[in-house]
Amino acid sequence: MKVTRVHATTHNIPVPVPLLDFPIPRQIVFCAVETDAGITGYGLTGPIQRFAVREFINREVAPKVVGRDPLETERIWHELFIELNPRAQTGVWSSGVSALDIALWDINRCGGCWARRRRPSSPISPSASSNTT
Repeated sequence: MKVTRVHATTHNIPVPVPLLDFPIPRQIVFCAVETDAGITGYGLTGPIQRFAVREFINREVAPKVVGRDPLETERIWHELFIELNPRAQTGVWSSGVSALDIALWDINRCGGCWARRRRPSSPISPSASSNTT
């Protein structure tokens, strides 16, 4: 499985708050990671420097992730850290890579991904992927 597209967008989400008659807008950056297997993972991050985070994901992160195996989540994170954050700073890098990381883990949690990683001789147990109690 390979990543075919990484795309980030910004949104204003109206959030209802108790004791108020009107919603409070909440700004987020939404990240979608698409694969050639038809699986899409989603992640999001908060409002701080949202336009910079969106562009960082679309212009800097996406070219480094497209074509990669989305199941190599930790490896991708580490390589992005080395290449794009050599001083270990927070801010745009942390927010952008957090949204991507959530999207990659969203792909990893899919049943198809779990089945791909298991040994052929091991039985599939319903309790391994969901809570049946």
